[in-house]
Amino acid sequence: MRTKFQPVNIRWRYLTVALLALAAALFLLPVLGKKDHGACAAPVLNKQEVFIRRNKSTEVHLRKLSAAQRKKVSWHCSDYKVVRLTRYRNTVRIYARKSGQALVWATYKSRRYFCTVTVGTGRRVSAQTKLWIERRDRQAAADQAEAAKKAALAEAAEEAKKKVPLLMASPTGKKILIVCGHGQGDPGAVSKWGYESTYTRQFGTLVAQKLQQSGAFTVDLFNTSLNLYSQVKKVVTSSMTSKSVIQNALKKNPAIPDLTSYAYILEIHFNAKEVKDPDGNGSYTGIGYYVHGGKSDRTIERTIMNTIADSGFKAWGGYVYSELLNARVCQALGVNYALLETAFIDDGDDMRFYTEDKENMATIAANAVTAYFDAKR
Repeated sequence: MRTKFQPVNIRWRYLTVALLALAAALFLLPVLGKKDHGACAAPVLNKQEVFIRRNKSTEVHLRKLSAAQRKKVSWHCSDYKVVRLTRYRNTVRIYARKSGQALVWATYKSRRYFCTVTVGTGRRVSAQTKLWIERRDRQAAADQAEAAKKAALAEAAEEAKKKVPLLMASPTGKKILIVCGHGQGDPGAVSKWGYESTYTRQFGTLVAQKLQQSGAFTVDLFNTSLNLYSQVKKVVTSSMTSKSVIQNALKKNPAIPDLTSYAYILEIHFNAKEVKDPDGNGSYTGIGYYVHGGKSDRTIERTIMNTIADSGFKAWGGYVYSELLNARVCQALGVNYALLETAFIDDGDDMRFYTEDKENMATIAANAVTAYFDAKR
């Protein structure tokens, strides 16, 4: 049975429900809208190295993990005689038991995050700890290589937007020979970045391609499965000095083209130094070149070196070294020759620059050759 007050009661009931719903939404909004920043960022240990005295303790934990992720962290140690661990989710308390060194690591999603623990003098290092140190170092090297790869890809994308334009010219009728140093069993200089012979072939091929694209030359790339130095050494001795004698000797080796047919020969190398710096220290060692003492016109080499230096690299200079076999042979034949030291293969800063900018470096080298011969028409 209805009464005249019933509609009023129903309206109040709806109003109460609406107010409760609004209050719930306002309460939940901060919770629902809050981002778990730790779930997206890569985890990292709060300490990568700790020094503690015997019978003391310290805590290590993984940062940037959500509450759910913390439950999936496990902790391990390379030497439980040196330290003891008490685990709690993504945190571990390390108790120092005995003087020595141990590695403590967290494992999350099959990845290890290492902390080096030194107790007392740290002299005792067990065979098991040494094994884990090697594994840690291999992982660090792989991480660095992957980071360098990603950085190179990102930089390459940026560099593509400001690419050095290739200088085009009408045919000059000249022939150019690009020689890639080392190879044929000789790796050249070696570092964590790889073999010099690999990089000379990479860069030499790029330079040859750019020169060919300029339209100004006929460009030859010396057989990359061979080492020109080794091939020349087979038939040319130190006692040979005259042009005719050397020319006749070179003809005995069919692997060597007629060097006198080339207007310019550029041999590509990468340098190495006494104090190795494969990871980089924030400064370049740079680019330079070697020529024979009898070569007076060094316009091409200086242009290549200085223009690449102007693009953000470093120039260490041009040097006379007349004892270089290929330089000596070319000088005797009257052939314009130079040896380019592109970068230092054992300098991490140099190799990162080269890796990120090799296309532009090759274009600059090709442009220097093209501009030189175009101006001499």
